[in-house]
Amino acid sequence: MKMDFTDGVVRIRPYTLEDIGSLTTMALASWRETAQWMPWCHENYNEELSESWIRGQLQAMEAGTEYSFVVEDVATGMYAGGNGINKMDTQYHSANLGYWTALPFRGRGYAARATNLLLQFGFTELLLERIEIVVAVGNTSSMSVAKKVGAVREGIRRHGILIGDTYHDAVVHSILRSEFELSAN
Repeated sequence: MKMDFTDGVVRIRPYTLEDIGSLTTMALASWRETAQWMPWCHENYNEELSESWIRGQLQAMEAGTEYSFVVEDVATGMYAGGNGINKMDTQYHSANLGYWTALPFRGRGYAARATNLLLQFGFTELLLERIEIVVAVGNTSSMSVAKKVGAVREGIRRHGILIGDTYHDAVVHSILRSEFELSAN
């Protein structure tokens, strides 16, 4: 299975234990702007949390239940964020896609570029038929990424996302394999 994709500007590849330091550094550089939507990213984030999370993701990838990727800046090789596919439904060939971009790389189109690469992985390697992007109402940056990659806004799922200990309404977006294939051509 191909697990390394690039568009010449960004690259996605699976996490390794060598990414512990980079993930920790970028999470700490980004927590003020990120924690509202992703409470895992907080001011006390540390290498132990990175290692535990990466080890869990490596196990999930081996089991075929989740696929998490480092987003790298091709020019510098720097860690620029992460994305992944989870909540896989093997009966309906569907899954959820999520992403985050480290603060130094925000506003440069990295999230949309990396998401397009992850969509390619999901549709060509995992043979998914439908990929959802579920975004908390109010997270306009993430909604913008969903729109840029051609995902269709389907509606609001009440209490559709749990952030920390609080449920939030969420905007459900989706993209189908046929739509992605059309946009790629």
